[in-house]
Amino acid sequence: MRVLTLRDALAIGVGATVGPGIFTVVAPLAGAAGSLAPATFLLTGFSLLFSVLAHAKLASTFPSTGGLYVFVRRAFGTAGGFFAGWSFCLSAAAAGAFVALGFADYLGIFTAVPRLWVGIAVICFYLLLNLAGIRPVVFVQKIFTAATLSVLLLIILSGFLHREVLPRQMELPPPGMLLHGSLLTFTLFAGFEVVGSMAGEVRNPRRTLPVAMLATLLIAIFLYTAVAAVALSTQAAEELAGSLIPLAEVARHLLGTGGSYIVAAGVLLGSMSVINGQILVISRIMSAIARDGILPSPLLNFRVSTTLASVLLAGVMLGFPSVGVLAQISSFFFVLMLISTNMAYIKLFRPKSLRQGLFAGGLLLPLVFLAGVRLEALSLIAAWLGAGGLVLAFKLIRHRN
Repeated sequence: MRVLTLRDALAIGVGATVGPGIFTVVAPLAGAAGSLAPATFLLTGFSLLFSVLAHAKLASTFPSTGGLYVFVRRAFGTAGGFFAGWSFCLSAAAAGAFVALGFADYLGIFTAVPRLWVGIAVICFYLLLNLAGIRPVVFVQKIFTAATLSVLLLIILSGFLHREVLPRQMELPPPGMLLHGSLLTFTLFAGFEVVGSMAGEVRNPRRTLPVAMLATLLIAIFLYTAVAAVALSTQAAEELAGSLIPLAEVARHLLGTGGSYIVAAGVLLGSMSVINGQILVISRIMSAIARDGILPSPLLNFRVSTTLASVLLAGVMLGFPSVGVLAQISSFFFVLMLISTNMAYIKLFRPKSLRQGLFAGGLLLPLVFLAGVRLEALSLIAAWLGAGGLVLAFKLIRHRN
């Protein structure tokens, strides 16, 4: 049933994209790119513009629930679509688990409850919320998204009203550091694809989906760039690079003692909306795969799919409590999602020239991410893909019989 308006889709997209990552990535980014840190968000964001436009074109042309799975299946057949969707379910689960653990760590400022129990409690909350239906989910998502944006805008506004409005004079780093910094910020823009996975629930999808996805990307570019600029206007890059809570220190400088608590609140609120986005995307992809008979037919029920999505997310979190491994798994499959979606765009719409196709797909920067994945992450990736192969093989054998 198509019940989501443009405002709903935008809240889901922005809430799933603008999460807790910006509150911590400023530190390593300052060390990698120095005074060019704000520009790295511009480079990364606009390099993804072509991928977002391709994704929006696919979603508005084939506006059914399932997103990535639907696009790749139409372009490369059932097996290609299945492995693309199956892979991205693990990516979303790893991202949700990563954020849930980060949520628990920041909540440790206020309570001593063990991080795993906190993470499980957050997932259970969203499980129950999603079981209640899409309208309560969107209502809560709007609240958390608005609150997170308010925290970021408060930091930005305070920075520009502060007397130290211009970045300190620093030696410009080599241009190569700009690319290095951009790679650190790449996965911070993940989240726009959640809107595409819910295309079957969006009103007027041909208009709403492209607007929501493009607006999500542009809002993220503005917020990330402005936050990095403010951070470097109040502290030198060298100071930021050595901080574990860089934005908390920036907020304390701008807003006084309560600034660090405001940032902690922003991390918690942003985490909640991102976790919800991951459960949404997993459940929609699973439902779409089930709709085509690859997974058992009971999964056609969104409530069953949502339950499985939550269980998967919790299982990944319990089995791989290392946030570094979870981040690598999520990044790896996010890159594969971009590449497979862009290839589907090129295959289905056949741009007039190869140059147009490559630009529209934005294939070059994502490929850099496929190197350097840790062994622990590769082991779970291989196991998940192997399990997917067994599921698909069982379906094909059953179909032949």
